[in-house]
Amino acid sequence: MDGQPVPHAVVVFVLESSGDHANVRSAGQCDGDGRFTLRCEKGGMGGVVGNHRVVVEDLSLADAPRAPDGTIIEFPRPRFPAVYSDPLRTPLRATISAGQQEIELKMSSYQQ
Repeated sequence: MDGQPVPHAVVVFVLESSGDHANVRSAGQCDGDGRFTLRCEKGGMGGVVGNHRVVVEDLSLADAPRAPDGTIIEFPRPRFPAVYSDPLRTPLRATISAGQQEIELKMSSYQQ
């Protein structure tokens, strides 16, 4: 976010394609340095080659304080704009090529 890593988040790559691989997703959990490794929902490591919309989901909600019945007592402050978590509105795009690669996602706190 704004040049800093976003740990404790999940990135979901949704293939923008038609046919057999339409809407196939690959996901990975960000480590403390914001790095992630994708795993395809069809099995195996990596993602499907092609152009993807990228969604980022904040996992800090999992650590929110809860009542004994599991109700969240205090919601954590959002760490990034909600648009990044919306698969229809996310501005994040990435292209996955054959072979290993590093993909850097640039998010801004000023995104509407």
